[in-house]
Amino acid sequence: MAPELASVNNEALLQYMYFGYIPDPLTAFLPISKAPTRTLARIRSGRSSSRQYWDLPEYGTHQPRSEEECLEELEWRLAEAVRIRLISDVPLGALLSGGTDSSTVVA
Repeated sequence: MAPELASVNNEALLQYMYFGYIPDPLTAFLPISKAPTRTLARIRSGRSSSRQYWDLPEYGTHQPRSEEECLEELEWRLAEAVRIRLISDVPLGALLSGGTDSSTVVA
């Protein structure tokens, strides 16, 4: 028996032509849909399961610290994120887009 082929999702293709991308949860094929953000999806033996693998606190529920403490934590997190990615047996480089994020990481 041949596998069932997915059908083209005409609505998603129209969205792609208009926006330049296919917005969630659509994909180019039916009945396939994108997994929600923050979700780990697993398919084993024809059965699927999913779970959320991270979560952010609801807006307005986190009490901000002082600006100085926030800046110190941001600097520490950036330095740590870069440090663990600098482990290499070969020379490293960085590609800059000119945006704030890539310029901050390289700095």
